[in-house]
Amino acid sequence: MDSLILAQNLLPDLGKYKLDIVADRLELPNFNHHRASDDAATVGYMLIPFWKMLHERGIHTLQAVNREMEKLRPLGSKTNRFPKHIILIARNKVGLKNLYQMISASNLKYFKRVPTIPKSLLLEHREGIIVGSACEAGELFRPWRTTRTGKS
Repeated sequence: MDSLILAQNLLPDLGKYKLDIVADRLELPNFNHHRASDDAATVGYMLIPFWKMLHERGIHTLQAVNREMEKLRPLGSKTNRFPKHIILIARNKVGLKNLYQMISASNLKYFKRVPTIPKSLLLEHREGIIVGSACEAGELFRPWRTTRTGKS
């Protein structure tokens, strides 16, 4: 279970998700930040309120957590740390309507320094859209790229 993903999805109102910020938001006891044993204990204490939040959503098993995070991830503030460039071309009127919907959502709902279109939104409005890579930094050219520096 990833405590960062839990925090991002269960506390979407936070701007940053550093351990001390999340601990303050959850009103956990003070701890010696960056001391491994204290950090680990604090993450353990974070799980208690997270489980309560998950139970309120009807999640009662560890296996159900991942399915819930998949549904919530597009709503969180850090849906994709390394967005790729993309070109979207409307093929017909349906595509034009879908393109306008994605552009609106990317600017109003998923804006993070720049307009962002999550893959889930693209898949939802895919009809009538031609998708291409905008440059060599796009996913089509570098699907193996996993870090900000481009090193794999």
